[in-house]
Amino acid sequence: RESFGIHDPAYRVGRAELLSWVNDLLDIQYTKVEQCANGAAYCQIFDAIYPGDVPMKRVSFEAKQEHDSVKNYKVLQGVFIKRQINKNIEVEKLVKAKPLDNLEFLQWCKRFF
Repeated sequence: RESFGIHDPAYRVGRAELLSWVNDLLDIQYTKVEQCANGAAYCQIFDAIYPGDVPMKRVSFEAKQEHDSVKNYKVLQGVFIKRQINKNIEVEKLVKAKPLDNLEFLQWCKRFF
């Protein structure tokens, strides 16, 4: 399921649709995709896909600093390794909260879901 390229229709899903999806799925109220940058929402998405595989007690929902967010991505990477998901998580880019990087990763997550 994880092997789809940038030309996949998933990458044409817009911000509004993605935000609606993630807000409904996680019962949150994000208004911008870059609010996903601390990694907590991505951990929750994969917890919804693989219940019990994500050690949610190790996820920092209040992570504001990059070094705190990196810990959340390490949790997520652990799930990717366990489930043999062949997707490189570009942590260095995602934690910088740039809209395009988080938009593309959220598009990928929605497609994987």
